[in-house]
Amino acid sequence: MNNLFSEAFEFEPLYQPNQRFLRAFYEFASRLNSLQRHWEFSRQFIARYLTDLQVGQTDGSGEMNFRKDELVLSDQEYFPDFLRCAVVSQSLALVENLLADVVHEIATKPGADTKLDERKMPYVNRTILFLTRNCGLEIEVGNDFWKNLDAIRELRNRYMHKLDRDLPDQIKATLTRIADELQSNDKPVNDAFVDVGLNLVAELAEKVETAYWQWFDKQEGHPRI
Repeated sequence: MNNLFSEAFEFEPLYQPNQRFLRAFYEFASRLNSLQRHWEFSRQFIARYLTDLQVGQTDGSGEMNFRKDELVLSDQEYFPDFLRCAVVSQSLALVENLLADVVHEIATKPGADTKLDERKMPYVNRTILFLTRNCGLEIEVGNDFWKNLDAIRELRNRYMHKLDRDLPDQIKATLTRIADELQSNDKPVNDAFVDVGLNLVAELAEKVETAYWQWFDKQEGHPRI
């Protein structure tokens, strides 16, 4: 237990909010960094469980051997993807909630235009568009970032629905590029994709926080602290 306690403190937080306080950013940091620890510890537990399951002994009967084979095959296939799907889904939900909180914070200011773009697009994209065009926040998000985020979202959908259809060519190309960049990583590529997703939402939060405080300082009566 002490080893786990020490290991928990060794993780470098994915996101650290600015020293200036806004509850939305601090709550996001607490949740995202907790999700990171959940991912790492759960991944280690599943790896140990699957190893123990594989070497476990039955009573030697045909029925028990069949049941073991069925158990091993199903858990080997599904356990890792259940965790990956949960973590990626939670990370995307966390950043969506953060953006909603930032929009709510800005909407409390007099004269704020709170109407989001009604065109069909992911919530994150719609909210970033609103914050930049309607509110004047200077959030710099490049094309490669959006491509990576789209790929992680598609991967989340793939884990969630286990679709039989092929991934779109553009998404395949992006995932291949990400995989190539992860060649030196000591984790399986599918696990590394989860790390990419976690880091993407942390990066987006940092961009939004920086832009928010720049916007805040420009508001009348709110000099830089």
